[in-house]
Amino acid sequence: MREIAVVFVLLAFLAHSAMGEEMVFFADDLYKAAATPELHASLVDPAVAPGGSTALKIVVANSGRVLALLPTGIQGSSLEASREMQEELRSVDALNVVATLTAKDPVSVLSGPATIPLLPSGTAQPVEFLVQVGEGAEGPYHLDLRLDYEHQIDVRISAGQASPLYVPANVSEEITIHAGGSRESFRADYARSELWPGENGTLTLVIRNLAGPAGNCSARLLAAPPFRASDQPVSLGYMQPGDLALATFWVEVGDNASVRQYQMACQVLQDGESSAWSSTIPLTVAVEEGQSIQIWLVPLPLILALAFLAWRWWQG
Repeated sequence: MREIAVVFVLLAFLAHSAMGEEMVFFADDLYKAAATPELHASLVDPAVAPGGSTALKIVVANSGRVLALLPTGIQGSSLEASREMQEELRSVDALNVVATLTAKDPVSVLSGPATIPLLPSGTAQPVEFLVQVGEGAEGPYHLDLRLDYEHQIDVRISAGQASPLYVPANVSEEITIHAGGSRESFRADYARSELWPGENGTLTLVIRNLAGPAGNCSARLLAAPPFRASDQPVSLGYMQPGDLALATFWVEVGDNASVRQYQMACQVLQDGESSAWSSTIPLTVAVEEGQSIQIWLVPLPLILALAFLAWRWWQG
């Protein structure tokens, strides 16, 4: 039994090493989970108006997974073993999340850090920051978002009580906003999206001209993570007042996109210059049924083979 325990601990160590974490556990552990939170951030609406303050809503999501749940070989009661298995699964949850947004001229952040007390795996929570963009600013600007949090790396069960061990961690992401434009010259009358996490899809818009004649028009999709779109504009041609034009964009969706509604912005260009317009268009990212957090258990033949090798090594 001691040889098998050595194998299990080795497997857990390798799983944690693959995630870039050190292996830490109590001496009397019955189980060890190879798991950690994975935090990602996405901007709800990247379009901001210059010369004033705007409330930026950012969604923070946790897509952490339990990669392995391994017995250590140490004996304990069935009740303690069951309780420890359940508590070890909390290793993917993020606690005391503090989101801090910083920017450089001409963008300034007017509000302080935002907090999320608990962000379990598979969930998302919005945070808001008040930002100000300088008068006359136009184009994309990159902001830095730092997420500080705590997560469980081990837990001990004693007399029916759980005693978790927490460590601090952090991750940084780039948030891109697009400044410039009004929202009155054009309008999106129809939007259809066919987008799935980790896949390339399409977003189709029907754009209406609400103002005067506009020559050599084109449209560009302003996307923020977890989306990525080409910077190449889509031609709309010459548009009279009231005219409709069809624009289809290819969109790459990140693996960490969750099932919910996101918002993007589309910018119409006229004669190669910005038409001083941008419009926010909601779209839905769909995830197929049956996807869930995966718990990896070591196959029995592999366990037996590794146990045999460990026994041979132990015998010298």
